[in-house]
Amino acid sequence: MTTLLIILVVIYLSVRAYLRSFTKSSVLMPDGRRWTSRNLNIPLLGWKNPEATPEEGRHYNFLHIRRINALMRFFAVGWHAATDPEWDVLIKHVGEDAGRKLKSKNGWKDGGNGADEFGFRVLPAGYRNANGSGVRYRGSYAYFWSSSATSSTNAWYRYFYYGHATVTRSNNYRSFGFSVRLIKNK
Repeated sequence: MTTLLIILVVIYLSVRAYLRSFTKSSVLMPDGRRWTSRNLNIPLLGWKNPEATPEEGRHYNFLHIRRINALMRFFAVGWHAATDPEWDVLIKHVGEDAGRKLKSKNGWKDGGNGADEFGFRVLPAGYRNANGSGVRYRGSYAYFWSSSATSSTNAWYRYFYYGHATVTRSNNYRSFGFSVRLIKNK
């Protein structure tokens, strides 16, 4: 029993340290809120693309979002997966051509790089198919879940495209794997 307790404490402290370290690489955005400047990359959750860089993070489905927010509460790190209204406020405050302003300066297909004006570094990590058959559109698109459901089967997300300067809001089946950004609790 003592050994198990020690193992659990070590795991708890390790995960908490990782989450605190991860959220230190954050930026204060024009909406007045602090957002992570990297895609979430929690080991043992989500899917890792073997071709992806650590900065591209993992892809998570909507069930993972619920688990991520539960982990954030459990480890008391003061962050959560951004909601749909929080994404709306961010995009509104970034202003016209928000996609271009938020996309990273490199990594995008056919000259579709952004200006990365705020250090938000949106990377074109693509998405994972709902059936788990692999990553699609890496280099062309970045997809980010919000933590807001639209129905029992769908949820809101945002996507960035190499050929556009905008950020598009849409909803899709919760089983797709998209990137996740965290925002600091108010």
